[in-house]
Amino acid sequence: MPSADFGWWNYAVPGLTIVITAGIGFLLFRLLPGLTRSFLVWRRNNAAERLTLQALVVAKRSRTAAAAGEGGARTAYYITFELTANGEKLELPVAGSEYGLLVAGDHGQLICQGTRFHDFVRRTRSAVRTL
Repeated sequence: MPSADFGWWNYAVPGLTIVITAGIGFLLFRLLPGLTRSFLVWRRNNAAERLTLQALVVAKRSRTAAAAGEGGARTAYYITFELTANGEKLELPVAGSEYGLLVAGDHGQLICQGTRFHDFVRRTRSAVRTL
């Protein structure tokens, strides 16, 4: 059976295959390191012991990054805690709802696991004064 002649399509298929393969390779090259790093942090946090520590909120900060296209912006929130046991400072990423509730100077119990924030239970002002 003779081979069919599809004109320019005979030459386009190998070119398209190369372009598609290169595009997929580029995406994997760009995404794989970030995904690997995220997975390793996630695994390390899961293996860490869940701690409840006495802490003081000493600082808050946010970082806003523009999203590609018309996606708007993305904001990451961070709170710095000072551990009352040894004065060590620990900055943890938190959800926007937690960020809005905590104020520098708040005392309480920080519950965290590795670099993962779980909760902050604020002590009342009267409990802080009696200490």
